[in-house]
Amino acid sequence: MIKHFMRTAVLLVMLAPAAHADEFADEVKELLDLSHSLEPSVKLMDQMFRSMTPLLKTQLSTSLKQQGKSYHEEDLDNFLDDFRVRAVARFSEKLVPAITEQYRLHFTLDELQQLTELMKTPVFQAYASKIPAVMESLQTKGQKLGQEVAMEVVGEMMKDYPMFQ
Repeated sequence: MIKHFMRTAVLLVMLAPAAHADEFADEVKELLDLSHSLEPSVKLMDQMFRSMTPLLKTQLSTSLKQQGKSYHEEDLDNFLDDFRVRAVARFSEKLVPAITEQYRLHFTLDELQQLTELMKTPVFQAYASKIPAVMESLQTKGQKLGQEVAMEVVGEMMKDYPMFQ
């Protein structure tokens, strides 16, 4: 009887961290859902792949031609679109575990639970629902601002580097 009890106790002790780990991961997922913070990252990754598509198409087309392979333009477009969809989906799948790993280094389960409760409040939900649109708008404005600053700096630098005029 005592042997059985000890085996059960050892088994419970060994399984407790795994149960705790799952609870931690579940809490991180809920926190991310409540904060609406995954959507902007996934959208950004999709945009990045979309912006890479012309370069990838040129490189793949050149490579196929060099190998003497014939292809239809539509097949290449479908391939690259499928690549983007699959890559973004894979990124999405791996993002939560990567975030969870980092959260484990910086938060306790209790802290996450408290944050989750805070994020469930109506005022935070109103904030969180608007943040993706704000971030998207800021990204566009940030790109424009970056271009303006680059042009200003290059204009100023032309005075210091006349050989590049």
